[in-house]
Amino acid sequence: MRGIRLLVRTEGEAILIETNAASVEHQEGELRSMLTLRGVKITPEAASIKPSEDMRVILDRIVGTLELNTRMKNVLSNNRIVYIGQLVQLSARDLMRQKNCGARGVSELEVKLSELGLSLGVKLDGWTAPTGYTDAQKALFSLPLTSLGLSKKTLNKLEKAKLYTVVELIERYAQERGSLWIDYLAQRELTSALEKRGFAVIRTD
Repeated sequence: MRGIRLLVRTEGEAILIETNAASVEHQEGELRSMLTLRGVKITPEAASIKPSEDMRVILDRIVGTLELNTRMKNVLSNNRIVYIGQLVQLSARDLMRQKNCGARGVSELEVKLSELGLSLGVKLDGWTAPTGYTDAQKALFSLPLTSLGLSKKTLNKLEKAKLYTVVELIERYAQERGSLWIDYLAQRELTSALEKRGFAVIRTD
């Protein structure tokens, strides 16, 4: 494992610290010790919070709405992280332990969450992953697939499969349970379009 070089900006100065510890746990310990010696206050682990109604709306959204890069999407998919509420309960260290997940990807993810007023490593009191469809999702069921911004090629394939509305497409995904029922590129396009509208689907990539 490579060492870590970290530039920490405080109110008074910028501190450059380095560690070559062999594991994530040891790196964390060294960094904490170095920061403490330099007078940097380390915030203790946050206590559990009870989400407000407004926060619950965000936590109930699927991670696909964050528009993450493909590598991070695959990391979350492989660990069955579907909802933002599941994601924020993981720490940066939890994520970096996963295959193909590096510091840059975690940093980009943290920026996305901060834009929503959230962060990693949060303990949620009383939040559970949603079941069924929300009223907002149900309102999209009758939309024609032509409204999803799909390519003409993909729309032609959907028409041949006799699929014309969002609800028909969602039902087809449920029936196939993640199998490749349409060509790979078209299915990726469909998956992305549905995730942007808040629907969790089983990825095949």
